[in-house]
Amino acid sequence: MTLAEISGFVRFSIRCALSAMLSYAIGDNFDPNHAVWASISALVVAKENLPETQKSVAGRFAGTLFGALVAVGVYQVGQYLNWPSTAILGVAIIITALVAKARPSIRVCMWTSAMVLLTASPNVSIPMTALYRSSEVLLGIFISMLLHMLDHALFITPDQLNENNTEM
Repeated sequence: MTLAEISGFVRFSIRCALSAMLSYAIGDNFDPNHAVWASISALVVAKENLPETQKSVAGRFAGTLFGALVAVGVYQVGQYLNWPSTAILGVAIIITALVAKARPSIRVCMWTSAMVLLTASPNVSIPMTALYRSSEVLLGIFISMLLHMLDHALFITPDQLNENNTEM
C-alpha cells in the first residue's frame, strides 16, 4: 500500500467519523429522538472520492424528498379511505419501489417513506414528521458533503494536481 493510499484511507475514516459525530450532535439539538438519521445519512453518502460522494448526495437528496412526499400523499389518501396503517405503508413502499427500480440512484426513497410513516407520533402530523425526518437526513448529507469538500480542498494530492493540469 502506498503512502497516498494510506493517507486516503485515514482521511476517509476520519471524515466519516467527524460527519457522523457532527451530524448527530447538531441533529440532537433539534430532535433527540431521531438524530440517528442525520448520522446514518452522513455515513451512507460518504464515498472514497469527491465525484462519487457528490453523486451519492444527489441521489440521497432526491430520494429523500420523493420518499417523504410519497409518504405524505399516501397517508392522506389512506386516511381519507380509512386504510389501516399497514396498508398505507405497503402502498407507499410499492410506489417508491417502482420508482427505485427505474431510478436506482434514488432507492433511498423506499426507506424514507417507511421512516416517515413508522416514526410518526400521534401528536405530530405526518407532513411535520416528513419535514423532520427529511431535515435530519439532509443535515447528515450536507455535513458529509461539506467535510468531503473541505478534505478535498485541503489535501489535494500531487496526482490530483497532475490530473487537473492535464484536463485544462
